[in-house]
Amino acid sequence: MIRHANMDPVLTGAGQRVARGATTGGCYYAWLPRAVADAMTPRLSFLAAFLRVVGGRTLPAKNELANACYFTYRVGYVICDTSLGPAEAQKEMEAGRCNEDFRLMGSDFQRLVTSHYVEGARPPFEEAMWLLTSPDHFQSRTLSECPPMQILANFLYAEALLFMDGSSRFGESAALVAHAMSQLRDVQHEVLEALGRTWPLDLAKRKFEEHFLSAEEARRQEARSNGLQASIVMCRCGLQSLTWLTELFPENAAVQIFLYDTCGPSQKSWGLPEVLSAADFKQKCAREPDVVEAKDVTDCPVELILQHLLKYGSNEAAFLLFLPSLPPVEYEQQLYTLVVRSLARRMLRADFVQLGHTRSSPKALNSCQRAVLSEAGIHGHVSGYESPRFVVSAERISASLPRARVVLLALETATECTGQAWEDIMRGLWHTVFGEAALLPTRADNVQIPIFLRVLDGPSGFAKTRMPKSSDYLDWAATALLET
Repeated sequence: MIRHANMDPVLTGAGQRVARGATTGGCYYAWLPRAVADAMTPRLSFLAAFLRVVGGRTLPAKNELANACYFTYRVGYVICDTSLGPAEAQKEMEAGRCNEDFRLMGSDFQRLVTSHYVEGARPPFEEAMWLLTSPDHFQSRTLSECPPMQILANFLYAEALLFMDGSSRFGESAALVAHAMSQLRDVQHEVLEALGRTWPLDLAKRKFEEHFLSAEEARRQEARSNGLQASIVMCRCGLQSLTWLTELFPENAAVQIFLYDTCGPSQKSWGLPEVLSAADFKQKCAREPDVVEAKDVTDCPVELILQHLLKYGSNEAAFLLFLPSLPPVEYEQQLYTLVVRSLARRMLRADFVQLGHTRSSPKALNSCQRAVLSEAGIHGHVSGYESPRFVVSAERISASLPRARVVLLALETATECTGQAWEDIMRGLWHTVFGEAALLPTRADNVQIPIFLRVLDGPSGFAKTRMPKSSDYLDWAATALLET
Protein backbone atom coordinates (compact mmCIF):
# COMPACT_ATOMS: atom_id res chain seq x y z
CA MET A 1 0.00 0.00 0.00
CA ILE A 2 1.37 3.43 -0.97
CA ARG A 3 0.48 6.59 0.90
CA HIS A 4 1.31 10.18 0.07
CA ALA A 5 1.80 13.18 2.32
CA ASN A 6 2.35 16.80 1.48
CA MET A 7 5.60 17.55 3.24
CA ASP A 8 9.05 16.33 2.20
CA PRO A 9 11.88 16.43 4.79
CA VAL A 10 15.13 17.90 3.45
CA LEU A 11 18.59 18.30 4.95
CA THR A 12 19.98 21.81 4.63
CA GLY A 13 23.65 22.58 4.34
CA ALA A 14 23.95 22.86 8.10
CA GLY A 15 22.19 19.54 8.61
CA GLN A 16 18.99 21.03 10.04
CA ARG A 17 15.76 19.19 9.27
CA VAL A 18 13.25 21.38 7.46
CA ALA A 19 10.13 20.76 5.37
CA ARG A 20 9.46 21.40 1.70
CA GLY A 21 6.07 21.87 0.03
CA ALA A 22 4.30 19.21 -1.97
CA THR A 23 4.90 21.05 -5.26
CA THR A 24 8.49 19.88 -5.23
CA GLY A 25 7.94 16.18 -4.81
CA GLY A 26 5.99 15.00 -1.77
CA CYS A 27 6.84 12.41 0.86
CA TYR A 28 6.23 8.74 0.07
CA TYR A 29 5.58 5.81 2.40
CA ALA A 30 5.46 2.16 1.42
CA TRP A 31 5.12 -1.34 2.78
CA LEU A 32 7.95 -3.61 1.64
CA PRO A 33 7.73 -7.43 1.54
CA ARG A 34 8.06 -8.80 5.06
CA ALA A 35 11.12 -10.93 4.18
CA VAL A 36 13.02 -7.82 3.13
CA ALA A 37 11.97 -5.74 6.09
CA ASP A 38 12.60 -8.52 8.59
CA ALA A 39 16.13 -8.91 7.23
CA MET A 40 16.85 -5.32 8.29
CA THR A 41 16.14 -5.94 11.97
CA PRO A 42 14.04 -8.50 13.88
CA ARG A 43 11.67 -5.90 15.36
CA LEU A 44 11.19 -3.58 12.41
CA SER A 45 9.32 -4.16 9.20
CA PHE A 46 7.47 -0.96 8.26
CA LEU A 47 9.58 1.07 5.87
CA ALA A 48 8.83 4.65 4.85
CA ALA A 49 11.41 5.88 2.37
CA PHE A 50 11.87 9.30 0.93
CA LEU A 51 14.38 10.92 -1.40
CA ARG A 52 16.10 14.03 -0.16
CA VAL A 53 17.33 16.42 -2.80
CA VAL A 54 18.31 20.04 -2.36
CA GLY A 55 16.64 22.30 -4.90
CA GLY A 56 13.30 22.51 -6.61
CA ARG A 57 13.89 20.92 -10.02
CA THR A 58 13.51 17.22 -10.61
CA LEU A 59 15.51 17.18 -13.87
CA PRO A 60 18.63 19.32 -13.32
CA ALA A 61 21.03 20.35 -16.06
CA LYS A 62 23.67 17.78 -16.95
CA ASN A 63 26.58 19.35 -15.01
CA GLU A 64 24.37 20.13 -12.05
CA LEU A 65 23.05 16.56 -12.05
CA ALA A 66 26.54 15.09 -12.24
CA ASN A 67 27.72 17.22 -9.33
CA ALA A 68 24.57 16.87 -7.23
CA CYS A 69 24.54 13.11 -7.80
CA TYR A 70 27.96 12.99 -6.16
CA PHE A 71 27.97 15.77 -3.58
CA THR A 72 24.41 16.19 -2.31
CA TYR A 73 22.17 13.35 -3.39
CA ARG A 74 20.92 11.01 -0.71
CA VAL A 75 18.24 8.40 -0.23
CA GLY A 76 16.82 8.38 3.30
CA TYR A 77 14.77 5.66 5.00
CA VAL A 78 12.43 6.10 7.94
CA ILE A 79 11.75 2.81 9.72
CA CYS A 80 8.85 2.45 12.15
CA ASP A 81 7.77 -0.35 14.49
CA THR A 82 6.39 -3.50 12.87
CA SER A 83 3.27 -3.58 15.05
CA LEU A 84 1.99 -0.24 13.73
CA GLY A 85 -0.43 0.26 10.88
CA PRO A 86 0.10 2.95 8.20
CA ALA A 87 -1.78 5.69 10.07
CA GLU A 88 -0.07 4.99 13.41
CA ALA A 89 3.33 4.71 11.74
CA GLN A 90 2.83 8.07 10.03
CA LYS A 91 1.97 9.68 13.37
CA GLU A 92 5.06 8.14 14.97
CA MET A 93 7.21 9.41 12.12
CA GLU A 94 5.78 12.93 12.35
CA ALA A 95 6.46 12.85 16.10
CA GLY A 96 10.09 11.91 15.43
CA ARG A 97 9.84 8.53 17.15
CA CYS A 98 10.88 6.41 14.17
CA ASN A 99 14.43 5.51 13.19
CA GLU A 100 15.75 7.98 10.63
CA ASP A 101 19.40 6.92 10.71
CA PHE A 102 19.25 4.84 7.53
CA ARG A 103 20.41 6.79 4.52
CA LEU A 104 22.46 6.17 1.40
CA MET A 105 24.57 8.99 0.01
CA GLY A 106 25.17 9.20 -3.72
CA SER A 107 28.82 9.99 -3.03
CA ASP A 108 29.21 6.89 -0.83
CA PHE A 109 27.60 4.61 -3.38
CA GLN A 110 29.76 6.08 -6.16
CA ARG A 111 32.90 5.48 -4.13
CA LEU A 112 31.85 1.89 -3.33
CA VAL A 113 30.92 0.84 -6.88
CA THR A 114 34.00 2.54 -8.34
CA SER A 115 36.27 0.79 -5.83
CA HIS A 116 34.58 -2.51 -6.62
CA TYR A 117 34.79 -2.33 -10.40
CA VAL A 118 38.21 -0.66 -10.59
CA GLU A 119 40.08 -2.15 -7.61
CA GLY A 120 38.11 -5.30 -6.76
CA ALA A 121 36.84 -3.93 -3.44
CA ARG A 122 33.78 -5.46 -1.82
CA PRO A 123 30.58 -5.27 -3.91
CA PRO A 124 28.02 -2.95 -2.24
CA PHE A 125 25.23 -5.54 -2.22
CA GLU A 126 23.46 -4.28 0.89
CA GLU A 127 23.28 -0.73 -0.45
CA ALA A 128 22.09 -1.94 -3.85
CA MET A 129 19.44 -4.08 -2.15
CA TRP A 130 17.88 -1.03 -0.52
CA LEU A 131 17.67 0.64 -3.92
CA LEU A 132 16.21 -2.35 -5.77
CA THR A 133 13.58 -3.22 -3.16
CA SER A 134 12.13 0.30 -3.05
CA PRO A 135 8.70 0.80 -4.66
CA ASP A 136 8.70 1.39 -8.41
CA HIS A 137 7.98 5.11 -8.14
CA PHE A 138 10.97 5.50 -5.82
CA GLN A 139 13.21 3.76 -8.30
CA SER A 140 11.86 5.96 -11.10
CA ARG A 141 12.63 9.07 -9.09
CA THR A 142 16.13 7.88 -8.24
CA LEU A 143 16.67 7.12 -11.92
CA SER A 144 15.66 10.65 -12.92
CA GLU A 145 17.72 12.39 -10.23
CA CYS A 146 20.80 10.14 -9.91
CA PRO A 147 20.61 7.52 -12.70
CA PRO A 148 23.89 5.63 -12.03
CA MET A 149 22.76 4.52 -8.56
CA GLN A 150 19.77 2.61 -9.90
CA ILE A 151 21.50 1.33 -13.04
CA LEU A 152 24.60 0.01 -11.26
CA ALA A 153 22.49 -1.66 -8.57
CA ASN A 154 20.89 -3.74 -11.34
CA PHE A 155 24.28 -4.63 -12.85
CA LEU A 156 25.63 -5.73 -9.45
CA TYR A 157 22.82 -8.18 -8.82
CA ALA A 158 22.80 -9.44 -12.38
CA GLU A 159 26.47 -10.37 -12.07
CA ALA A 160 25.96 -12.06 -8.69
CA LEU A 161 23.20 -14.28 -10.10
CA LEU A 162 25.38 -15.79 -12.83
CA PHE A 163 27.24 -18.31 -10.66
CA MET A 164 24.80 -18.54 -7.77
CA ASP A 165 22.52 -21.37 -8.83
CA GLY A 166 23.53 -22.46 -12.29
CA SER A 167 21.64 -21.65 -15.45
CA SER A 168 18.32 -21.67 -13.56
CA ARG A 169 18.83 -18.00 -12.73
CA PHE A 170 20.36 -16.83 -16.01
CA GLY A 171 16.94 -15.54 -17.06
CA GLU A 172 16.63 -13.46 -13.91
CA SER A 173 20.12 -12.08 -14.47
CA ALA A 174 19.36 -11.24 -18.09
CA ALA A 175 16.15 -9.46 -17.04
CA LEU A 176 18.10 -7.27 -14.61
CA VAL A 177 20.63 -6.35 -17.30
CA ALA A 178 17.88 -5.65 -19.83
CA HIS A 179 16.26 -3.38 -17.27
CA ALA A 180 19.57 -1.60 -16.65
CA MET A 181 20.15 -1.12 -20.38
CA SER A 182 16.63 0.22 -20.76
CA GLN A 183 17.34 2.68 -17.97
CA LEU A 184 20.54 3.74 -19.72
CA ARG A 185 18.63 4.44 -22.92
CA ASP A 186 16.12 6.58 -21.03
CA VAL A 187 18.84 8.94 -19.76
CA GLN A 188 19.43 12.00 -21.94
CA HIS A 189 22.56 11.49 -24.03
CA GLU A 190 24.37 14.57 -22.77
CA VAL A 191 23.53 13.71 -19.16
CA LEU A 192 24.70 10.13 -19.63
CA GLU A 193 27.92 11.37 -21.22
CA ALA A 194 28.62 13.59 -18.21
CA LEU A 195 27.82 10.87 -15.68
CA GLY A 196 29.85 8.27 -17.59
CA ARG A 197 33.00 10.24 -16.83
CA THR A 198 32.48 9.94 -13.05
CA TRP A 199 30.62 6.62 -12.64
CA PRO A 200 31.86 3.18 -13.85
CA LEU A 201 28.90 2.53 -16.16
CA ASP A 202 30.87 1.20 -19.13
CA LEU A 203 33.12 -0.87 -16.88
CA ALA A 204 30.12 -2.49 -15.16
CA LYS A 205 28.61 -3.41 -18.52
CA ARG A 206 31.91 -4.87 -19.77
CA LYS A 207 32.46 -6.84 -16.54
CA PHE A 208 29.02 -8.39 -16.80
CA GLU A 209 29.62 -9.44 -20.39
CA GLU A 210 32.93 -11.08 -19.43
CA HIS A 211 31.38 -12.94 -16.51
CA PHE A 212 28.40 -14.01 -18.60
CA LEU A 213 30.72 -15.69 -21.11
CA SER A 214 32.55 -17.39 -18.24
CA ALA A 215 29.24 -18.56 -16.74
CA GLU A 216 28.14 -19.93 -20.10
CA GLU A 217 31.32 -22.01 -20.29
CA ALA A 218 30.70 -23.24 -16.74
CA ARG A 219 27.13 -24.17 -17.72
CA ARG A 220 28.43 -26.25 -20.64
CA GLN A 221 30.87 -28.01 -18.32
CA GLU A 222 28.00 -28.63 -15.91
CA ALA A 223 26.06 -30.38 -18.66
CA ARG A 224 29.03 -32.63 -19.49
CA SER A 225 30.01 -33.47 -15.90
CA ASN A 226 28.75 -36.56 -14.10
CA GLY A 227 31.31 -37.16 -11.36
CA LEU A 228 31.10 -36.55 -7.62
CA GLN A 229 30.97 -32.82 -6.94
CA ALA A 230 31.43 -32.51 -3.18
CA SER A 231 32.27 -34.43 -0.02
CA ILE A 232 30.70 -32.99 3.14
CA VAL A 233 32.26 -33.89 6.49
CA MET A 234 30.30 -33.50 9.73
CA CYS A 235 30.66 -34.69 13.33
CA ARG A 236 27.81 -35.29 15.72
CA CYS A 237 27.04 -36.87 19.08
CA GLY A 238 24.74 -39.90 18.95
CA LEU A 239 21.43 -39.04 17.29
CA GLN A 240 22.02 -35.30 17.19
CA SER A 241 19.63 -34.07 14.49
CA LEU A 242 21.04 -32.95 11.15
CA THR A 243 17.75 -32.22 9.41
CA TRP A 244 18.71 -28.60 8.78
CA LEU A 245 21.33 -29.78 6.26
CA THR A 246 18.82 -31.83 4.24
CA GLU A 247 17.09 -28.60 3.22
CA LEU A 248 20.24 -27.25 1.57
CA PHE A 249 20.74 -29.64 -1.33
CA PRO A 250 18.46 -31.57 -3.70
CA GLU A 251 18.10 -35.32 -3.28
CA ASN A 252 19.87 -36.04 -6.56
CA ALA A 253 22.86 -33.80 -5.79
CA ALA A 254 26.23 -35.37 -6.60
CA VAL A 255 27.48 -35.13 -3.01
CA GLN A 256 28.49 -37.62 -0.36
CA ILE A 257 28.36 -37.08 3.40
CA PHE A 258 31.05 -38.35 5.79
CA LEU A 259 29.36 -38.62 9.19
CA TYR A 260 31.49 -39.15 12.32
CA ASP A 261 30.12 -39.98 15.77
CA THR A 262 32.39 -38.28 18.31
CA CYS A 263 30.53 -39.49 21.42
CA GLY A 264 32.37 -42.75 21.96
CA PRO A 265 33.23 -44.16 25.40
CA SER A 266 36.63 -42.50 25.37
CA GLN A 267 38.19 -39.43 23.82
CA LYS A 268 39.32 -39.72 20.17
CA SER A 269 37.36 -42.94 19.59
CA TRP A 270 35.46 -41.78 16.52
CA GLY A 271 36.60 -44.60 14.27
CA LEU A 272 35.51 -44.82 10.64
CA PRO A 273 32.89 -42.45 9.26
CA GLU A 274 29.52 -43.43 7.84
CA VAL A 275 29.51 -42.50 4.14
CA LEU A 276 26.13 -41.59 2.65
CA SER A 277 24.78 -40.31 -0.64
CA ALA A 278 22.51 -37.27 -0.64
CA ALA A 279 19.40 -39.43 -0.98
CA ASP A 280 20.51 -41.88 1.76
CA PHE A 281 21.37 -39.00 4.07
CA LYS A 282 17.92 -37.45 3.65
CA GLN A 283 16.26 -40.81 4.37
CA LYS A 284 18.44 -41.37 7.42
CA CYS A 285 17.56 -37.97 8.87
CA ALA A 286 13.86 -38.58 8.22
CA ARG A 287 13.96 -41.92 10.12
CA GLU A 288 15.90 -40.73 13.14
CA PRO A 289 14.23 -39.12 16.16
CA ASP A 290 15.07 -35.47 16.74
CA VAL A 291 17.01 -35.93 19.99
CA VAL A 292 20.46 -35.37 21.47
CA GLU A 293 21.75 -38.45 23.27
CA ALA A 294 24.82 -37.05 24.94
CA LYS A 295 25.89 -33.51 24.24
CA ASP A 296 25.68 -31.05 21.42
CA VAL A 297 28.63 -31.18 19.04
CA THR A 298 29.25 -28.25 16.75
CA ASP A 299 32.48 -28.73 14.78
CA CYS A 300 34.76 -31.69 14.24
CA PRO A 301 37.82 -31.99 16.51
CA VAL A 302 41.08 -30.63 15.15
CA GLU A 303 42.82 -34.02 15.09
CA LEU A 304 39.91 -35.62 13.23
CA ILE A 305 39.90 -32.87 10.58
CA LEU A 306 43.62 -33.19 9.90
CA GLN A 307 43.50 -37.00 9.87
CA HIS A 308 40.52 -36.98 7.51
CA LEU A 309 42.39 -34.67 5.14
CA LEU A 310 45.44 -36.91 5.14
CA LYS A 311 43.48 -40.16 4.76
CA TYR A 312 40.69 -39.24 2.35
CA GLY A 313 41.54 -35.86 0.83
CA SER A 314 38.48 -34.88 -1.21
CA ASN A 315 37.75 -38.60 -1.94
CA GLU A 316 37.63 -37.99 -5.70
CA ALA A 317 35.13 -35.14 -5.36
CA ALA A 318 35.78 -31.72 -6.83
CA PHE A 319 35.33 -30.03 -3.42
CA LEU A 320 35.48 -30.86 0.28
CA LEU A 321 33.29 -29.13 2.88
CA PHE A 322 33.52 -29.18 6.67
CA LEU A 323 30.24 -28.06 8.24
CA PRO A 324 28.89 -27.92 11.82
CA SER A 325 26.28 -30.35 13.10
CA LEU A 326 24.29 -27.86 15.15
CA PRO A 327 21.87 -25.70 13.13
CA PRO A 328 23.75 -22.49 12.30
CA VAL A 329 22.42 -19.00 12.79
CA GLU A 330 20.23 -17.67 9.97
CA TYR A 331 22.99 -15.58 8.37
CA GLU A 332 25.38 -18.53 8.29
CA GLN A 333 22.81 -21.01 6.99
CA GLN A 334 21.95 -18.61 4.15
CA LEU A 335 25.64 -18.54 3.25
CA TYR A 336 25.77 -22.35 3.29
CA THR A 337 22.70 -22.42 1.04
CA LEU A 338 24.44 -20.33 -1.61
CA VAL A 339 27.58 -22.49 -1.46
CA VAL A 340 25.84 -25.89 -1.53
CA ARG A 341 23.42 -24.90 -4.31
CA SER A 342 26.29 -23.56 -6.39
CA LEU A 343 28.16 -26.82 -5.83
CA ALA A 344 25.12 -28.89 -6.70
CA ARG A 345 24.90 -27.00 -10.02
CA ARG A 346 28.68 -27.42 -10.55
CA MET A 347 29.06 -23.64 -10.79
CA LEU A 348 31.38 -22.85 -7.87
CA ARG A 349 34.72 -21.43 -8.98
CA ALA A 350 36.97 -21.07 -5.92
CA ASP A 351 39.89 -22.87 -4.28
CA PHE A 352 39.09 -21.97 -0.67
CA VAL A 353 36.22 -20.20 1.05
CA GLN A 354 35.97 -20.03 4.82
CA LEU A 355 32.35 -20.35 5.94
CA GLY A 356 32.54 -19.49 9.63
CA HIS A 357 30.68 -16.52 11.04
CA THR A 358 32.93 -15.40 13.88
CA ARG A 359 36.31 -13.91 13.09
CA SER A 360 39.35 -13.47 15.33
CA SER A 361 40.66 -9.99 15.77
CA PRO A 362 44.45 -9.69 15.35
CA LYS A 363 46.13 -10.79 18.57
CA ALA A 364 49.49 -11.92 19.86
CA LEU A 365 50.15 -15.60 19.23
CA ASN A 366 51.15 -17.81 22.14
CA SER A 367 54.31 -19.93 22.05
CA CYS A 368 52.48 -23.03 20.80
CA GLN A 369 50.80 -21.20 17.93
CA ARG A 370 54.11 -19.64 16.94
CA ALA A 371 55.76 -23.06 16.98
CA VAL A 372 53.05 -24.66 14.82
CA LEU A 373 53.05 -21.83 12.29
CA SER A 374 56.84 -21.70 12.20
CA GLU A 375 56.96 -25.39 11.29
CA ALA A 376 54.53 -24.61 8.47
CA GLY A 377 56.75 -21.74 7.27
CA ILE A 378 54.40 -18.96 8.42
CA HIS A 379 55.65 -15.95 10.39
CA GLY A 380 54.15 -12.66 11.54
CA HIS A 381 50.57 -11.70 12.33
CA VAL A 382 47.73 -14.11 11.56
CA SER A 383 44.02 -13.37 11.46
CA GLY A 384 41.13 -15.40 10.07
CA TYR A 385 37.74 -16.93 10.80
CA GLU A 386 37.67 -18.96 13.99
CA SER A 387 35.78 -22.16 13.24
CA PRO A 388 36.85 -25.06 10.97
CA ARG A 389 34.05 -24.52 8.45
CA PHE A 390 35.20 -24.17 4.89
CA VAL A 391 34.96 -25.38 1.33
CA VAL A 392 38.21 -26.26 -0.44
CA SER A 393 38.89 -27.56 -3.94
CA ALA A 394 40.51 -30.91 -4.66
CA GLU A 395 43.46 -29.14 -6.29
CA ARG A 396 44.08 -27.02 -3.19
CA ILE A 397 43.79 -30.07 -0.92
CA SER A 398 46.47 -31.89 -2.90
CA ALA A 399 48.78 -28.89 -2.60
CA SER A 400 48.03 -28.54 1.14
CA LEU A 401 48.56 -32.11 2.35
CA PRO A 402 52.27 -31.61 3.21
CA ARG A 403 51.36 -28.56 5.31
CA ALA A 404 48.52 -30.41 7.04
CA ARG A 405 50.93 -33.22 7.92
CA VAL A 406 53.44 -30.71 9.35
CA VAL A 407 50.74 -29.00 11.44
CA LEU A 408 49.50 -32.30 12.87
CA LEU A 409 53.03 -33.39 13.75
CA ALA A 410 53.78 -30.05 15.40
CA LEU A 411 50.62 -30.25 17.51
CA GLU A 412 51.56 -33.77 18.62
CA THR A 413 55.25 -33.18 19.38
CA ALA A 414 55.95 -29.49 20.10
CA THR A 415 56.81 -29.05 23.79
CA GLU A 416 55.19 -25.58 23.69
CA CYS A 417 51.82 -27.25 22.98
CA THR A 418 51.82 -29.74 25.85
CA GLY A 419 48.57 -29.58 27.80
CA GLN A 420 46.89 -27.06 25.48
CA ALA A 421 43.56 -27.69 23.80
CA TRP A 422 44.05 -28.06 20.05
CA GLU A 423 40.77 -26.25 19.34
CA ASP A 424 42.12 -23.16 21.12
CA ILE A 425 45.42 -23.38 19.25
CA MET A 426 43.88 -23.62 15.78
CA ARG A 427 41.12 -21.08 16.30
CA GLY A 428 41.60 -18.43 13.61
CA LEU A 429 44.47 -20.35 11.95
CA TRP A 430 42.68 -22.85 9.71
CA HIS A 431 43.12 -20.84 6.54
CA THR A 432 46.90 -21.11 6.85
CA VAL A 433 46.69 -24.90 6.49
CA PHE A 434 45.35 -24.40 2.97
CA GLY A 435 47.91 -21.87 1.78
CA GLU A 436 45.84 -18.70 2.24
CA ALA A 437 47.45 -15.39 3.23
CA ALA A 438 48.20 -15.17 6.96
CA LEU A 439 46.02 -12.05 7.24
CA LEU A 440 42.98 -13.51 5.53
CA PRO A 441 40.70 -10.82 4.08
CA THR A 442 37.07 -10.80 5.16
CA ARG A 443 34.77 -12.51 2.66
CA ALA A 444 33.53 -9.14 1.43
CA ASP A 445 37.09 -8.00 0.67
CA ASN A 446 38.41 -11.29 -0.72
CA VAL A 447 38.88 -10.96 -4.48
CA GLN A 448 39.73 -14.68 -4.73
CA ILE A 449 36.17 -15.88 -4.07
CA PRO A 450 33.07 -15.55 -6.30
CA ILE A 451 31.25 -12.24 -6.17
CA PHE A 452 27.99 -13.74 -4.89
CA LEU A 453 29.77 -14.92 -1.71
CA ARG A 454 31.43 -11.58 -0.95
CA VAL A 455 29.02 -10.57 1.78
CA LEU A 456 29.59 -8.51 4.89
CA ASP A 457 30.18 -10.37 8.19
CA GLY A 458 28.40 -7.68 10.16
CA PRO A 459 28.54 -3.92 10.72
CA SER A 460 31.90 -4.10 12.50
CA GLY A 461 33.51 -6.64 10.20
CA PHE A 462 33.73 -8.95 13.21
CA ALA A 463 30.84 -11.09 14.33
CA LYS A 464 31.13 -10.92 18.12
CA THR A 465 29.19 -7.68 18.55
CA ARG A 466 25.65 -6.85 19.62
CA MET A 467 24.94 -5.29 16.24
CA PRO A 468 22.43 -6.96 13.88
CA LYS A 469 23.95 -9.68 11.68
CA SER A 470 21.14 -9.90 9.15
CA SER A 471 21.83 -9.35 5.48
CA ASP A 472 19.22 -8.10 3.01
CA TYR A 473 21.30 -9.60 0.20
CA LEU A 474 21.59 -13.06 1.78
CA ASP A 475 17.91 -13.06 2.73
CA TRP A 476 16.97 -12.30 -0.88
CA ALA A 477 19.44 -14.73 -2.44
CA ALA A 478 18.90 -17.70 -0.13
CA THR A 479 15.12 -17.32 -0.11
CA ALA A 480 15.00 -17.31 -3.90
CA LEU A 481 17.20 -20.41 -4.01
CA LEU A 482 15.03 -22.34 -1.58
CA GLU A 483 11.98 -21.58 -3.70
CA THR A 484 13.54 -23.17 -6.81
